[in-house]
Amino acid sequence: MQKALETVHVDPAILKYIVEIVQRTREDHRVTNGASPRASQSLFKTGRAAAAIAGRNYVIPDDIKGIALQIISHRINMKPEAKIRGITGMHIVRKILSEVPVPVIQPA
Repeated sequence: MQKALETVHVDPAILKYIVEIVQRTREDHRVTNGASPRASQSLFKTGRAAAAIAGRNYVIPDDIKGIALQIISHRINMKPEAKIRGITGMHIVRKILSEVPVPVIQPA
């Protein structure tokens, strides 16, 4: 199965999209520690799996958006002030996903 997933195409624009999402978790003023490069790797691998499950041999932005909350939100450490206000990693990731421009790709 892992070999099959390696054939799923990931456009360079999708790679940039993944990196941008993860990078922004580190830049938010309410966060002490954002998602690590391992979060990027997880988004990449899980995005491929999501595409394969959907019957495609290429990843689309919606594959990444659909898994980002689960992959990234628990990897974010909030500042105490943010925790007191009830802000969670889910809030941060939702905001980031609404702000990061979604790439337009052509199927491979």
